[in-house]
Amino acid sequence: MKKIFASILRSNLTLLSLVLFLTACGGSGSNAGFSGNTAISRIGSGLGGTGTGEITAFGSIFINGTRKFELNNDTQIFLDDVPISETELRQQGLGLFVHIYVATDVSDDITTGTALRVFARTQFKGSVTSTTPLQIFDQTIEITGDTVLVNTTGQDLSVGDMIEVSGYLGANNTIQATRVAYKANGVSTWRLTGTLSSVTATQLSIGSQVVNLGNITPKECSNGLQAGVRVEITLTPDRTFRAGEPLTTVTGIECDEDTLYIPDDIPASILPANFEGIVSTVNTSPITRIMVSDQPIIITPTTTFIGGTVADIIVGVRLEAEGTVDTSTSTREIMANKIRFRQSRVRIEAPLNVPIGGLAATFDIMDVISVTTNSSTRNEINNTNNGLQPNGLKQVEIRGFVDKTGRVFAERIRNRGNADSNDTRLRGPLANPSNAASRFSILGITIDASSAQSIKNKEGNNISLDQFFSQVTTGTVIQVNNGTFSSNPPTIRNGEIEIEN
Repeated sequence: MKKIFASILRSNLTLLSLVLFLTACGGSGSNAGFSGNTAISRIGSGLGGTGTGEITAFGSIFINGTRKFELNNDTQIFLDDVPISETELRQQGLGLFVHIYVATDVSDDITTGTALRVFARTQFKGSVTSTTPLQIFDQTIEITGDTVLVNTTGQDLSVGDMIEVSGYLGANNTIQATRVAYKANGVSTWRLTGTLSSVTATQLSIGSQVVNLGNITPKECSNGLQAGVRVEITLTPDRTFRAGEPLTTVTGIECDEDTLYIPDDIPASILPANFEGIVSTVNTSPITRIMVSDQPIIITPTTTFIGGTVADIIVGVRLEAEGTVDTSTSTREIMANKIRFRQSRVRIEAPLNVPIGGLAATFDIMDVISVTTNSSTRNEINNTNNGLQPNGLKQVEIRGFVDKTGRVFAERIRNRGNADSNDTRLRGPLANPSNAASRFSILGITIDASSAQSIKNKEGNNISLDQFFSQVTTGTVIQVNNGTFSSNPPTIRNGEIEIEN
């Protein structure tokens, strides 16, 4: 893919990378919705751009609610490097990732313009190798209420079924799926994308999936194939393939580092940059440098956070970093002035009775909150090597995100010591606000606002109960600290209530 974009861009460029998150809006014209990391470049006196993203809707293109790009008769569209029409792109449906190149009519503030080229891609094509959990080539697929499902419910798939998957690659090659499509007639090419776990002279592995190299020469691999390198592998479909067996029909291997795309011939400069992906590495005490996919991000004392706090930056979190990049450096780190969390962040701290065998893949906390884990969840409760033994009533902290159906996905689970129902903490989207009853709910837990120790607005200033309800709506993220939890019905009282930014 990088070679394609290198042929598009020219020298004397000014580059701005943006993450695009588009939603549909009514109106005339032929448009589609996208999200992703986007490079905007200046060619001559006009602006142009490239970028990757996810088709989230069809209709007028709105990016983060402010940026709008159009498709016209001159727009070139590709699906997995094959030219297709706009109609064919629409027929593919939502959830696909795309890389778009924007014409020179892009406004100076990069809010409008015409898409010249659209490269849509699927990262995975091939055989279901497990249904519990759902896997493709032994890579776990995380389906949420936000995942676009095509010809499947996600629960009706069987081992051997052919599917296509688009999504974000997280820890342990877990896929946060944006699109899963069942292909009743199969697929013409298999594709496997992921981070290499091991490499020998004749084989490589992505997680537990072994791939025989054959006589294939890898492409775009300046440092060769080695563990930790992300690759895209294409294969001829093999009807005899079974789960647990090596893949033997490789037709191509390409190293595919997921970083900010900057052409090699761009003049050295400090440029605005924006990148979205899954946090893969975090340094600590304090957090000053993280890796989002393969892209290094530097956090400074002046970095601001939207939709979460610095404490929410853990492996597996999907976020967007905005700042500047020095193209003269080899690392091309983004100096972040803003971090935006792309999923509604959740924090739960409450007593939980942990079974002897540890927490199950799905469990309930605070009576009604269902929590889902997967192979990328950092579960310190179940890790007996760190001294946090399962079994018994514990104060458990869960950090993660909630999808549009209200299901919580855990990214980290920690033991916080002795159970204490008087030290309950809960953060999530507000629901069922009632000023008259002085209450609202978060994740199905009723919050008694009339008993609150304090109520603060986004700026951290104390406000009245009436002011609180005038400033919130359904979906506003609320943090409740130091509350008292009781069952029957599940309620938090005496908490410190804050409206999150």
